[in-house]
Amino acid sequence: MLACLTILLVAPAKAKVTIFTDSEAIIKGMVKFKEFMQLSVRKREKIPNFPIWMTIAHVIEVLKLQVVMTKVKAHSSNRLNDRTDQIAKAAARSAIRLNLNYTRLPDVNLMLTCDYLLIEASSRRCIKQMQEAKNFHQYLQLHRNNDLNTLTKLQHINWSSTSFMLNCNFTDKDCAFTSFAQHQKRTFKYKIFSDELPTLVRLK
Repeated sequence: MLACLTILLVAPAKAKVTIFTDSEAIIKGMVKFKEFMQLSVRKREKIPNFPIWMTIAHVIEVLKLQVVMTKVKAHSSNRLNDRTDQIAKAAARSAIRLNLNYTRLPDVNLMLTCDYLLIEASSRRCIKQMQEAKNFHQYLQLHRNNDLNTLTKLQHINWSSTSFMLNCNFTDKDCAFTSFAQHQKRTFKYKIFSDELPTLVRLK
């Protein structure tokens, strides 16, 4: 995406730019470009690397460019494609970092940063993930979860699979609205997982 952006930045105004790339994601993104531009900022933010897409859109609009994407087969011993890969890898190691001020774009008033790095992802999703990570850490620090904490440090628990198992929906219908039956099944699983199922032994 940054390679595509740098090409457009140096293109003359009102030019027809043909970009040859082996990136299917970039080509699909450019195909849906008009659809992307019609979205609200909140919906755009849910798309991966949305600030770069917004920058590309702004450059195309200001310079009035006509962009044509052409697919090149990857690893096909194409002389020009291989040469491009070599130049890109060399530049990634030695070139000066490209700093973009996304807040100069229309409709972008703020950007989140972490350790002086811009977070080029959905701010809502990022904050949600950080809060979930914080809550998960606090959960593992409970005295009752010492065994789980030890197993986690030893990487003996696949938490992605565990979370999916605990929270999965049994039917597509359960995703659409609050299902009391689904809620009861999920509660039952969590009680088993946390060893809090009120069995006769535990009640005694």
